[in-house]
Amino acid sequence: MKRKTYQIEEEESTLVYEEEKDERGNVVYFKFNTTEPLMENYKVFDSKNQVIEEKEFEDGIEVGHYTFEYNENGDILCNRYLVNGELFQEIKTTYHDNGHEIITIQDGVEIDKTIVEGDYQNHTTTTFENGKIIDTIIKEHNPKLNISKTNIYNDENTLMSSTLEHYINEDTIIKIQEFDNTNTQIREINYDNEGNYVISYQYRDLEDNYQVIFEFDERNNAVSKKVENENHFNSFHTCVYDDKNRIIEEEGVRDAQYGYVEYTIDNYHEYLIDSYFHFKHEYED
Repeated sequence: MKRKTYQIEEEESTLVYEEEKDERGNVVYFKFNTTEPLMENYKVFDSKNQVIEEKEFEDGIEVGHYTFEYNENGDILCNRYLVNGELFQEIKTTYHDNGHEIITIQDGVEIDKTIVEGDYQNHTTTTFENGKIIDTIIKEHNPKLNISKTNIYNDENTLMSSTLEHYINEDTIIKIQEFDNTNTQIREINYDNEGNYVISYQYRDLEDNYQVIFEFDERNNAVSKKVENENHFNSFHTCVYDDKNRIIEEEGVRDAQYGYVEYTIDNYHEYLIDSYFHFKHEYED
């Protein structure tokens, strides 16, 4: 399937984005037509829909080449980054009974290491750079309260931030709260009662108060998003879908001052959105 995205300005349309998917729905190619330099990306997937090779181009020149290897469970084993056909960086992951270890090697030299000890709900993650501890992350789950707490410590073992995840059962999360090193809440994300999608997002600090509100249709498509600051409107984003749940039109306004807290519905906007935007999408099966 192919997709083309047109930017609409004063009733004129400009082709700004192209995308191709394989028969399994994997994006195997995309291109930004209005960026400087022109950006293209190619991916190859295996029979398990795992990407095994990726290439990035700028103005037709290869700027990134990556290969990926997995074990039989689908866990990443090795990620290689090649420059001019030569291996530049390699990220290797080794799994054991009580966690895993990730090592990054550049030009044959180990530059950083991450050690994870424990399971998904309770674990400690320690990151090293050039042999020195950079930070430590400790996650603990309380099954009685259905709350997980994550603390992040710096190289001096000083608390930097913490996160609380609230669940209604073992797998369904309904709220995430983030706190700074003074235990002041700075973010909050709320989900619907089934944990399927975000229904609100808030960002707060000492100077500003942001709130991002999502609305969804009966098919769980994100159809609108508003960004507000201290009860004043800043930006919005609306989407229209076809009967196959594909975006066919979207429109909105982005306030650059508060743009960094806006989560876009489609990631290509990172390169395309300025202030006012209007896009139409066409598909070829």
